[in-house]
Amino acid sequence: MALSKGLKHVEIFQGLSDQDLEQVQQSLRHTRYKRGQYIYAEGRACDTAYFVDEGLVKLFKIDSKGRENVIDILGQGSLFPRVGLFDRGPYFNTAEALVNTSVFTVKREKLDDWLEQYPSIRRKTLEVFGKTVRELQLTLQEISVLDARDRLIELIYRLVEKHGRAVDGDIHMKMPITHTEMAHMVALSRESVNRIWNDLRRDGVITGDKDEWIISKQWFEDKKTYHHVTSI
Repeated sequence: MALSKGLKHVEIFQGLSDQDLEQVQQSLRHTRYKRGQYIYAEGRACDTAYFVDEGLVKLFKIDSKGRENVIDILGQGSLFPRVGLFDRGPYFNTAEALVNTSVFTVKREKLDDWLEQYPSIRRKTLEVFGKTVRELQLTLQEISVLDARDRLIELIYRLVEKHGRAVDGDIHMKMPITHTEMAHMVALSRESVNRIWNDLRRDGVITGDKDEWIISKQWFEDKKTYHHVTSI
């Protein structure tokens, strides 16, 4: 069996040799989902782990008023779900293909075996969950101390950092999410997001359309430098 190129991008497999990847691949299934199709639904038995091969996956929860609250947007190589996978509970959220998307899947019991068999998978999995906790803490901190404009700017920066790609001197990113979805991610109103987004477009920070954003590379590099300085 030829080794799938996408496996080398999976975050918890990056410490494996090609020989080990070939062994892992034998236990994986590969499934494609169309844009808008659910991959799993909140509340169902959590018996499968997923890894994004190509595309984007939106994780969200439905609140008591029936509103969709986006938790995260995951791209190539990402493991999900990250809550409920190891505590034998149900899926904590719903996963939806944000664009046409393909994923690798494995049963949770086999993932448990890999954690015992491959120290690098165990180490990388711990790193992934540790990063998830840090990102959650950072988001909660931003919501509590930053004003509306800075909250949205930090969200845009994180999305670009994860999913952006350099094209002709700017940064392009396929990100077909609505202003309402962005608002829920940073505890703002849709009207606030609309206003700030329009300001950023007037300032030349963001161009493109609703499905593919084009971000000023200079703006991104300035933000990246700021984050580096403030983290020292």
